[in-house]
Amino acid sequence: MSIANQSPARPQVALAKPLGIGLGVAFIWALGAQMLTNVFLAIRFGARGFAMSPAQPGMTVFLVVGFLVAFGLSVALGEGLRSGQKWAWWIVVVLTGALSLGGLITIPATVSALSHHDGWVLWPQLILLTLPPFIFYRLLQAPTRTWFDHVTVAAARARHNAPVWFATIIGSAAVGGFLTAIFARLG
Repeated sequence: MSIANQSPARPQVALAKPLGIGLGVAFIWALGAQMLTNVFLAIRFGARGFAMSPAQPGMTVFLVVGFLVAFGLSVALGEGLRSGQKWAWWIVVVLTGALSLGGLITIPATVSALSHHDGWVLWPQLILLTLPPFIFYRLLQAPTRTWFDHVTVAAARARHNAPVWFATIIGSAAVGGFLTAIFARLG
């Protein structure tokens, strides 16, 4: 399915199908779901488990506000990617590239934790070693770069607006973010 650019300022171009948008949006929104889950965990359990030192008074409020800001930013970033915004594409490319490197750097720490029977670290490590590199690769493919260069917001939203698409993206983001937050808390 090709999307034509409807902007009068640019010539009309038939665009190839972009790659990695759905997975990228799901991943970013899962980060948001993880932050929102952390809000509830911080409210319920306080700052314990989120800080290395004993919790200071007011730390829970600071954590809740920080997690809510991160939640809002991730929702906005995911919506920007879904809407074909070039700035969102750049941010997600840089973020997934950095997370891919982070996943490689943390392999020794994960192996050490696993040798001490701490299996909770395996979930985030598997995520870091699989999803960010795959999203990074897909977003850098020529059809995707061209799509972001030429698509209008209306055309991008029309392409990524089906109820099944939203249900799949939001469902996988909610479950993935919730589980990641819980496993990080248990680890």
